Amino acid sequence: MYDKHLVLKEEWKKNYKVDSSQTCDFSAYIIYKKKYKNGEIEIESQCVAGSEESEEEPCGTWKYYDNKGKVIKTVKYENCDISKFGKN
Repeated sequence: MYDKHLVLKEEWKKNYKVDSSQTCDFSAYIIYKKKYKNGEIEIESQCVAGSEESEEEPCGTWKYYDNKGKVIKTVKYENCDISKFGKN
């Protein structure tokens, strides 16, 4: 995603779980996000969700950067595990 001046604001990538427990209404995923401020990386984060209709839960290691691109803070959440969203 870019702002009106074509400066990068955000990018993301979703990795969907692919197995026999997944359907068109239920596909768990992990989303990797990067947010930028003034074209510089600000936050790298990860979330996991059971489907497009579910709330995303923070997971993995989040990194926060200063305006020079140096990591100033990390926050560790549970590992990103989409296998917990299988059918019972």
